[in-house]
Amino acid sequence: AGMDDFGSDVYMMSAYTDYSMYDSVRVYFDFHAPGDYQGGYVVVGQTGDFNDMYNNGIFYQLPNTTTWNSSFITIDPSTFDVGYGMNSVAFGFNYYDAEDWAYGLVVDNITVIGYRQSPNDDCATAHVLTPQQECTTANAYQGNMSGSGLSTATSQCYPGENAPDVWFKFVATTPNATVVAQALTVYDLDILLEIYQGDDCDNLTLFHCQDQDDITDSGTGEEVAELTALTVGQTYYVRLFSALGPTDIGGFRICVQEVVPCDEPTIAADVTDICPSEQAALTVTGATNVQWQKDGVNIAGQTALNYTATEAGTYSVVLTNAGCTSVTSNTIAILVNV
Repeated sequence: AGMDDFGSDVYMMSAYTDYSMYDSVRVYFDFHAPGDYQGGYVVVGQTGDFNDMYNNGIFYQLPNTTTWNSSFITIDPSTFDVGYGMNSVAFGFNYYDAEDWAYGLVVDNITVIGYRQSPNDDCATAHVLTPQQECTTANAYQGNMSGSGLSTATSQCYPGENAPDVWFKFVATTPNATVVAQALTVYDLDILLEIYQGDDCDNLTLFHCQDQDDITDSGTGEEVAELTALTVGQTYYVRLFSALGPTDIGGFRICVQEVVPCDEPTIAADVTDICPSEQAALTVTGATNVQWQKDGVNIAGQTALNYTATEAGTYSVVLTNAGCTSVTSNTIAILVNV
């Protein structure tokens, strides 16, 4: 729509929404605009239509760019004047081209994510993580950096990093384990991990540093720390940093996955040549969680340690342990004689 008051001024505006259940909100979006356009903005307001937002709202000016860019803005109670909360907030996109309709602003992939404060930023109040056989969205801890400050402990992996941190701890159940920390949204959080071992926060020894993924270099916002030579029963502390600075509120998931040595399955058959009315008994040794296959294709519902073959083909089993699905047994060819 155009508004005569502001020349060729075009806008897109969201509905007013109650965000009071969140400590802060981020609006993510992709955009591009011609290099000669007069001005593009993200506008945030609390009352009225777009005219009110234009005159009384808060503007975030977008840079000129002819390629797609990803960006976000952060909204929290401090964004607004005293007396205004987060209970009625709208945002819009606007461009102003000085009555010249040759230019415009293109916006896509608009996402709004609300964040609540993580309750801890110190080792003494570390969240407990329980090692899992497999890390999933359902069993991972999900939180964010909102409200988290820099704890008093000095970083040994990243000296000088004045960044918020959140602490976790877990008791090792296997000699090897993997800590997976993932940003909820790409470009949302650049994660650094610092892992310690010790019985309490006053007696910690650095065990591992992890910073392989950098979102400024088209990374995914995920860090995977592969830990070896853990002491079963020992407590380990995980310190999660935001590399984007002390004002970052990005969301994340984190979990600990057990690394169990993969079994080495072997199968045997009592006979390999049978007549059409006969059968061959196949048995697995050296493994417990298996899936039977015929000619490399899963046999539906066949996960026991014994299988009765009545058809010609090449039989094998593949492990179904977490992280071991690529381990396959030897093969046995069953022939059916006419």
